[in-house]
Amino acid sequence: MSATDVLQVVATVAIVAVAAVRIPSAVRRADDRPLCLALVALGLVMVQWFVDRFGIVDVDRVTDVHSLTTLLRHLFGLAATQATLAYLALVTNVGRTVKARRLRYLLSAVVAVGMTTTFALVPRLSEVDDFFTAYAGEAAATAYWVIFMSYLAIALGWALVISVSYRREADKSPLRTGLGWVAAGATVGVGYIVHKNVYVIGRQFGIDLMAPNTSTAVTAALFGISLVLITVGTTIPLAAAWLDAARDHNNDRRLKPLWATLVEVQPTIVLGSDAETGNRLYRRYIEIQDGLLELRDFSDVASFASASAYAKAQGMTTEAAEAFAEAVRIRVAAARHRAGARVGPDERCVPTLVDDYQAEVARLARIAQALRNSQATSYADSLIVGYAARPRTTKEPTP
Repeated sequence: MSATDVLQVVATVAIVAVAAVRIPSAVRRADDRPLCLALVALGLVMVQWFVDRFGIVDVDRVTDVHSLTTLLRHLFGLAATQATLAYLALVTNVGRTVKARRLRYLLSAVVAVGMTTTFALVPRLSEVDDFFTAYAGEAAATAYWVIFMSYLAIALGWALVISVSYRREADKSPLRTGLGWVAAGATVGVGYIVHKNVYVIGRQFGIDLMAPNTSTAVTAALFGISLVLITVGTTIPLAAAWLDAARDHNNDRRLKPLWATLVEVQPTIVLGSDAETGNRLYRRYIEIQDGLLELRDFSDVASFASASAYAKAQGMTTEAAEAFAEAVRIRVAAARHRAGARVGPDERCVPTLVDDYQAEVARLARIAQALRNSQATSYADSLIVGYAARPRTTKEPTP
């Protein structure tokens, strides 16, 4: 197996795997369909190459249509190109109008019909290794070649312009990185077109710029590299979204002990469905903040200060000591809330406010972990017993 074959096998496996993963979400969400369709079409191109290259099924012989695999591969490539343009329109808002979408579909349909018609007019009497080269000089084959290559040149050129221009204006993000890869893939794709055109035109004038086998290898390499780069580029934002979702799921799980403690104190903090709050983690975050607000009048600075000093004396890090002290404060405040014992205004503990959402989620996760710490529970229980033995010095009316 040559290096080119290895590259295309890797591309085949990668594209098919990503396409398979994207199908369920594409069924549910219209915005996911352009990328999924592009990946499915590219996957069909690569699977067809794989089947043909390793002789799994001889489509031309089974159907008794010479060079049918070439037509199918080009039509799948046409569909992939059109879907890629639709994906770029979706993520960049360039050409996202209904008129532009209809124009893309119409152009693709016209090109597909033109390619199929000219293909049928080519006198294909036997199987050939390179369709363009073998039928160079045939009027119908030349028309086929002009239609297909013109569309690819326009589409890849447009994809390159959109990717580069949007990338220059976009902030640093997975989408910007992905568009850089797409631009690189489109550039290699343009190189594929240039190489193919120069070689075929040379053959038509009787000039052999390189051996046929060499040209085929170069064509396959450029084609495979272009597909890999474009696939990676369109997948990077998707992979980033998956990683964000996994991180949110993990944080949601880590926050649950703190959330459960606060819900036990005040069940009414539970909100509606996730659809009303964006996602499950954000919903959990809002409910926790509401729960902490509910405990504000029952949190005393003495408990926090005592627990913080104890944690530092135990050799805890600054973050761990802060989480330990907050966990103790919350447990004591929850006990005061159940007893109806409010804290005087001068004795209340004002929690630290963090403007950064991700930083605050991480801080709350540390507190949630500390709540499950037996040492924090024991220390909080000792303070609760002490408070229970004291008279309620301050009791304010419920606002």
